[in-house]
Amino acid sequence: STLSSSSAASDVYKRQAYGTDSYEDGYDKSLISDDLTGNNSVPGFDVTAESFMATDAQHHALFENIKMWMPGEDDGTGGGLHTNYYDEFGTWTHYWGTWSATGRFTGNEVSQFIHLNWGWNDEGQIIYHNVHADGKDIWEESNAAEAASKN
Repeated sequence: STLSSSSAASDVYKRQAYGTDSYEDGYDKSLISDDLTGNNSVPGFDVTAESFMATDAQHHALFENIKMWMPGEDDGTGGGLHTNYYDEFGTWTHYWGTWSATGRFTGNEVSQFIHLNWGWNDEGQIIYHNVHADGKDIWEESNAAEAASKN
């Protein structure tokens, strides 16, 4: 496997900016397989290569003051990011921790525990992504954004 450490996963994670208030569209999109698939615990959100790459821009259009706990920080929110190499299942990177943000349309301050997983192919690309999060905050903010666009 060309994925030798968590560095590629960390790059995607940071560049996709789930855990930061800055959005960078400059992450290495060659890390994303065209065949990417997955699952999402938020109903109505399919996981494909296209949706994976669109998520970061959508995320930042809906929320600001975005924060996620990263390993090495000691702020009491807990969490972690690590890559495991399984004989039968391949290479997987796992993130778990507290995500918090302020809705750009509702002004609501939200916080929840999330779990993200990335499966890697032999070329070092993300081939599978799954998301475990409570979608209520995303749906509420999406609905508020839609209502604002009609005014």
